[in-house]
Amino acid sequence: MELEFHHLASIIEQAVEYGITHIEFSGGGEPLQYSQMKRLFEYLSEYKKKKDLRLGLLTNGLYLTEEQINLILSKKLFSYIRLSYSEGTQKNKKIEKLFLTNLHTLLKRTRSSYGNPRIGLKCLLSHKNVDTLVGDILNIKDCMGEYWSRLDHIRIKALRSSNKNHEPKPEDEKKFKKQLYKYLFLNREEMSDDIQVDLNLRYVDPNYKCVLSPLISVVDPTGALMACWNYLCDYEQLKIGDLKIASFSELWGSDRHRQVVNSIEARFVCNARNGCPCRLVKYKDVLEKGEDLIRPDFLKSIEGFL
Repeated sequence: MELEFHHLASIIEQAVEYGITHIEFSGGGEPLQYSQMKRLFEYLSEYKKKKDLRLGLLTNGLYLTEEQINLILSKKLFSYIRLSYSEGTQKNKKIEKLFLTNLHTLLKRTRSSYGNPRIGLKCLLSHKNVDTLVGDILNIKDCMGEYWSRLDHIRIKALRSSNKNHEPKPEDEKKFKKQLYKYLFLNREEMSDDIQVDLNLRYVDPNYKCVLSPLISVVDPTGALMACWNYLCDYEQLKIGDLKIASFSELWGSDRHRQVVNSIEARFVCNARNGCPCRLVKYKDVLEKGEDLIRPDFLKSIEGFL
């Protein structure tokens, strides 16, 4: 299922006119499987000449062809590109080889272009790879050779799944970091300066209220405007409206939007076992620590929306 190109272009244009300056192309699904991706790249290249717009791409890396890499770099499309080294990739040698080949090509070509995007690598820790992930990361390093140092950042996170989870305890995270950093600190010059290990699955209190979802709009592959990344966990309750029928400005900030945001149930959405550990929870923690500085402007306006 995918949006017709004219609908996708219209949604982008409406969002920008509404004031959005950052757009990220990502999953539920693989964005580079979009059948009109070349047309989208050409469109974005022209559109960015007229508007101040920053773009990001989250991909599993398996569909990142040389033609796409050349287009991305020559047209300076994305501010950042993050490749996810998924649990499935790690357990399939054929798929893993394709991932490594595409990552190598991207890193090799990156420095030959002006205005390079930040390149990131995301690795997921699960009960299947808890004993092998450090070795897997070092294998990626070996395969990248001299281009490994071109990675701008590395993220290692725990996987939340509807199947059996590896639920890291604080001591597990310390043990994993110690194992990983034991290599990194011995060979620091070969590694990215930006390495983050966050294995906290971010479960929250059942009465948790998200104050940041009103700042981030999510559009699903059908063109529905959703209130949260974890929309698959409670689809109908999180759907604000259909952007093929109504405009962005009609839906965003509407009574329906307020109703959806205020009725989000943490047990189904924020704590969903098949959802993502939400980074907004972490951001809210940061905001609350700086509450005295932020509340007069930011939190007060959000509370007004809620």
